[in-house]
Amino acid sequence: MGRQIQLSMLPADRDALLAEIRSHADVEVVMRDGDSSDVRPLPSIPSRVVGTLILWNKLLTPTLERKLVNTAVPAYHRIDEFALPVLEFSDSILTEWQGRPALTQGRIYGQFNGKPTAFEKWFESSVRYIRKSWRKNPVPELKRVYRPRCK
Repeated sequence: MGRQIQLSMLPADRDALLAEIRSHADVEVVMRDGDSSDVRPLPSIPSRVVGTLILWNKLLTPTLERKLVNTAVPAYHRIDEFALPVLEFSDSILTEWQGRPALTQGRIYGQFNGKPTAFEKWFESSVRYIRKSWRKNPVPELKRVYRPRCK
């Protein structure tokens, strides 16, 4: 079963969230898809991410590899988030809508079936931090989307 928390975050908010997550575990951010099985941590998150990011907790998975997906044309390599204890991280995107600045929703998503309980506890601790430190969106249709509290 999968679970997620939706977020609205500016780049500085994202960086603060990742710093908090990294303060409790050895976590790297990597691209889910690539042209090889080799996985390399991103030194920083680009302002415009093309593709899905993965939060990789090295304590839970000391080594990480992508598997070949040869049913697609062209073939590519992907981290199997359904089999491995990793979290999908989708960043919010600064954009424009009807001539006004807009921010898309991001999320942290995990699949927990058949995975160690420590993986779910890691996800839950991140969710607790977000719910405690961020606030719900005031728009009624988006009440389940969290954004940083104003300081």
